[in-house]
Amino acid sequence: TGKLQYADRVFNCHVKTPGHGWLDLRSGLAESCDVYFWVIGRDYLGVDRISSYAKEFGFGQSLQIDLPAHSEGLVPTAQWKERRFHEPWFGGDTMNMSIGQGYTKVTPMHIADMMAMVCNSGTIYKPHLLKEVRDPATNEIIQEIKPEVLLKSTVDKKVWQEVQRDLRYVITNGTPAYPMGNRQFQIAGKTGTTQNWADAWAAGFTPYYTSVFWFGFDKPGQSLGLSITGSTLAGVAWGDFMSAANKGKGYKPFYDEKPEELLELEVCSKSGGLLTPDCEGYKMTAYYYPGTEPTETCIKHTDSTGRTLGTFRLKRARLQSGYYFIDDADYAPLHVDLSFLRSGKLSSELNIELEEENNYASNRDPDDFSNWLLD
Repeated sequence: TGKLQYADRVFNCHVKTPGHGWLDLRSGLAESCDVYFWVIGRDYLGVDRISSYAKEFGFGQSLQIDLPAHSEGLVPTAQWKERRFHEPWFGGDTMNMSIGQGYTKVTPMHIADMMAMVCNSGTIYKPHLLKEVRDPATNEIIQEIKPEVLLKSTVDKKVWQEVQRDLRYVITNGTPAYPMGNRQFQIAGKTGTTQNWADAWAAGFTPYYTSVFWFGFDKPGQSLGLSITGSTLAGVAWGDFMSAANKGKGYKPFYDEKPEELLELEVCSKSGGLLTPDCEGYKMTAYYYPGTEPTETCIKHTDSTGRTLGTFRLKRARLQSGYYFIDDADYAPLHVDLSFLRSGKLSSELNIELEEENNYASNRDPDDFSNWLLD
């Protein structure tokens, strides 16, 4: 619907009424639909479960990078808000947290680790700036930094494969398709924008590298500018950087071939529903665990839904421009027979002459040439 009312406040998506329509997780990510994640966070997850999952990704804690100091960020909870502000936790707080805003605080390194966990199917390695230490005289390696696991998720590996596919779909069919897309190698990722265009994010990975770009300010209350978003600013920089970083790399898939237990279906890329004849041009292959596959046909390309929506939008635009509609008026086209004007005679006289001529033609002897006029 483009909006969600909670208590006395209306939460608006970046796409106003009538909104994105029906969405699944994959399309919700691709379209950056706030309403989808507000509903999931408020009605299905809740603050405690969101906080628990966030900590599995490394949010709200030290990443143990080899720097003298760094921020741990913040993953808020109901108990934290009670102690900090002496106020209860509200559903609106959960909705803000569901889209990464409100009291939540992260650093670009936290976002990079989050994407790395998706890419590594549930494992985060300790980040380092230092690769090795060499003897300045002999160039002999004195110390070498080896990969060290920092966090390991309890989420099943199959789920990570689905998330990888979903983030891949974001790049091919979502808002960052133009700035972050690349035909030379596979990319998966996501962009993000905070209130008042204060922050612009772009995060993603290839089979070789993970990177994050952030544009913003150290202190809140400032803006990057009207309509400066993750796609229009951070996504462009991210795309240029990753194109250079992955240049010359060979093809490598994100994940193994489709597991045997998954079902492979062709569905509509806009709605996630089963294909209809009107879904031409929006066909995509998706994988589902048995019992989770769609059972209903696409609702965006069924029963003239698109035409109805287009008519609604046209009528709304005409009303806004001052056009006035009368709902009970007959708008059927008016047909008037004006053929009699060509002969200069009334239509009744013309019809009589035409009828006599037709009767004569049907009764005339084909061998009688007496009425022929020869030039």
